[in-house]
Amino acid sequence: MRRVLAALLVIALAVAVAGCGDKGAKQSNAYVDSVNSAQGAFADQLDRLSRNFTAASTPEQDQRTLGSFKAAVDQAVQRLKAIKPPDRVRALHRQLVATIAAYGDDIAKAQRGFGSSSPSTRLKAQTELRTAITQTGDRINSTIQQINQKLRS
Repeated sequence: MRRVLAALLVIALAVAVAGCGDKGAKQSNAYVDSVNSAQGAFADQLDRLSRNFTAASTPEQDQRTLGSFKAAVDQAVQRLKAIKPPDRVRALHRQLVATIAAYGDDIAKAQRGFGSSSPSTRLKAQTELRTAITQTGDRINSTIQQINQKLRS
């Protein structure tokens, strides 16, 4: 499970830095710096928390760790919501925030499944979480690519 959750760390929220000079470029650079800062803090938290998943951890311990993951996602969402994106990427920024928030919902659902006394329910929760991580990564990468394109234009 540790590898599955850590896989989200591969997703780069970094966007390309626009050229220097005009006000738009400065705003884009400030936006990029803010998103990168939020992403870095989020990645650090997920990395630390993923170490709590071990072959010896109990379902209860894994459930608590997922609760910490959910709190980290919620914190990242709040940091991203506080960022003022340039007008040309405002809708994409909202989409990015919504995607990460939905990942938090997926974690909360998995957390409930991990709390089940049924091994099949716990296994189903793990499988669904793996799928959610992959889908979230794909959505984030797509959104970041679109943000990059808009900032470069």
